[in-house]
Amino acid sequence: MQGEHPSLRFPEVRAAVEALAHAADLPPPPLARGWDAFRADLFDWLGATCGFQLDNVRNQREHLVLLLANAQLRAGGTLPTDHPADVLHHSIARDIRRKLLKNYKTWCSYLGKRPHVHVPSGGRRVAQGVGPDTRRDLLYTALYLLIWGEAANLRFMPECLCYIFHYMGTRSQPCHRPVD
Repeated sequence: MQGEHPSLRFPEVRAAVEALAHAADLPPPPLARGWDAFRADLFDWLGATCGFQLDNVRNQREHLVLLLANAQLRAGGTLPTDHPADVLHHSIARDIRRKLLKNYKTWCSYLGKRPHVHVPSGGRRVAQGVGPDTRRDLLYTALYLLIWGEAANLRFMPECLCYIFHYMGTRSQPCHRPVD
């Protein structure tokens, strides 16, 4: 979202945009020429790394920003009272990842496969801002949404989306290694 976008006046939207903005320390995409890591966010990085269409990247970025902002707004009463509204709470990213990937995990369980989603349980969160586990939650969520956005009629075959996510999860190495 652009710096002058009207929705940025809401602190929850600013929190979501800021949470997605941390891609400078990820490895440069292999095929991206003139890669500007300091202007890119997680969606730009995944788009350049995996070859997703630019319009899909833009649409899914807006989709996830609004999902995160709405979830943070709804959870406002359950968040710690000292948590600022313009910083994404780690539980929001985790809960959205869990909801979106629930079918994928069920699919893996049915096939007796181990899911390619590696998010350590606790210990690596930061008090405020985006910690490595939160960013990993956001990377998995963004990858799933980008696959879903490109899938067209395959959306009506969720097991096919699970297979694609499973395969791409093995290829997205920064999702697997620590991203401190």
